[in-house]
Amino acid sequence: MMQIVLQSILGVILSIGGVYLMYLYLTTINSSSNIVLLIGSLALLGVAVFLFIRAGKSDKMFISKMPPIKPLEDPDANAPSLESRLQKNSAMLGDWKKTNETKDRLRMLEISAAAESSPES
Repeated sequence: MMQIVLQSILGVILSIGGVYLMYLYLTTINSSSNIVLLIGSLALLGVAVFLFIRAGKSDKMFISKMPPIKPLEDPDANAPSLESRLQKNSAMLGDWKKTNETKDRLRMLEISAAAESSPES
């Protein structure tokens, strides 16, 4: 974990250094174009990106210890509760269908009432 933090900090320092060298190159481009500053800044930024990618892909950062996997329980033991859950779901689905049908009928009545009350041309 400490190695990941150090790589990240080093990546930040190198990226700041690369941006600073790029700034120096851009400010001296009119007077004397120093290509060494450009190459150095690109190299520092490249190494910083490499360190960021390497630190970001580390498994140690996200997984410290896998929890033990519990085996599934016997499905026959929960059979009565599964059947009752299925019945409850079916009842809720039926209520939902009734609600949607009622909503559709009310919408049609509203549309027909609005059509009857509007003046015809």
